[in-house]
Parts: sequence; structure tokens; C-alpha cells
Amino acid sequence: MENKVVRFFDSIAPKYDLINKIASFGIDRRWREVGGEMLLSRLPKRAKIGDLAIGTGEMAEVLLRKGEREGISLQLIGIDPSRGMLEVARRRLDRWGEQVQLKVGWGEKLPMEGEGLEGVSIGFGLRNYRDPIQGVREIYRVLKPGGHFLVLEFFRGRGGVRKVVDLYTSHFLPFLGGKLAGNREAYSYLATSIANFYTIEEFLEIVEWVGFSPVEERRFNFGQVGILLFKK
Repeated sequence: MENKVVRFFDSIAPKYDLINKIASFGIDRRWREVGGEMLLSRLPKRAKIGDLAIGTGEMAEVLLRKGEREGISLQLIGIDPSRGMLEVARRRLDRWGEQVQLKVGWGEKLPMEGEGLEGVSIGFGLRNYRDPIQGVREIYRVLKPGGHFLVLEFFRGRGGVRKVVDLYTSHFLPFLGGKLAGNREAYSYLATSIANFYTIEEFLEIVEWVGFSPVEERRFNFGQVGILLFKK
């Protein structure tokens, strides 16, 4: 199953950013900007951070650009099991040179030492984990005491308005994605992964159970998108 998921993301890597733009009505970049501000405001002026399920590197780019503007010197380690995604990320982040390390790895078993990072981010990737709870445990392991964990994600939800949003995601989005990006399967997978993931409330309980304390929370898209910050 893991190899199948990796092959899937390898195949959609060149069009993954387009997938996100369509899924989010074009405002996913703004969500990353909001999350980046939340995380960077809690980091010291020199910080080592991890960007997990880095994908094409869009979240990492936001963090590095904002860090430059705000005088924060970042060393960033990007982890992803998909070599295709990492190749796109490598091109995107090339200008930061040795500030960035990219590694092939799974979130449930991160290829790094414990308690070495001031911050960890994961943007729209946790619901793709085979074992999200173990992924959160690994994030706890690699963070220093007092370190911060930022997650941006599409969450399962309830309610009348939310049903309309999910209807777009599950029916119209695969049709539109198939027409514009030539990959209906990718957009169908997105809808299925959201439907099978946690609600925000369930996720908060899990993260607190692992040992994190909630710091800040923002919700968008009628609760479908959560931007959550936690502290170890």
C-alpha cells in the first residue's frame, strides 16, 4: 500500500500545485502564509525546522521567504517519501542552497535525531499517512522541549453548509480536475482522504493525548481547512 501511495504522488508531482489551487478555490497559498506567520512568530532568530510531507516545497518556500523578511535564519529539513515530489521541491528551493536539506523518508519514522528541531510544519500531508497518530508521536520526538508544531489540513466535518463544501470536493472537483489537469483519480483521492480523516475536534484530542498543548487555531472554508499550532 505504501509503494502504491508513493507511485501515485510521483505521478501527480508535476501538477500537484494545480490540484491544490483547484481544491482550495485558489487560496491555499494564503492559508500557508497564515500558518507560516503563526509558526515563525514563535521561533528564535536562528532555528532548525522540519517540513514534513514537503511535497513540491510550497510550504517550505513560504517559511523561508518569510524568515528572510523577518530576520529569522532557518535551516530546513524537508522529508517526503516521493522522489518525484522532492525533485520538484529541489528546483523550487534551489536559491536557498545549503539552508535546505531534502530527504526521502516516511513521517511515521523520521530520519532524524530526537529533540533537534525548534519547529515542524506539515501542510496538507498528514491525512496521507498510513498511521497519523504515529506521525504525531514522531513529531513530538524530534522537537525540542518548547518547540512548535504547525499543521494545515483538510478535515472531515459535519453540518449543513459543510455538506455543500464536501459535495464540491467529492463530485465537482474530480470532474473539474480531470478536465483541467487530466487526472481525475488525483482529485477523487483528495475527496476520499478527507472523508476518511479526523474532524478537527478528534485531531485536537489526539495531539493533546500525545503530549502537545494547543497554542492557536484558525479555520477556513466553513471548517474544512484547519490551521493548528501546538507546543511541546
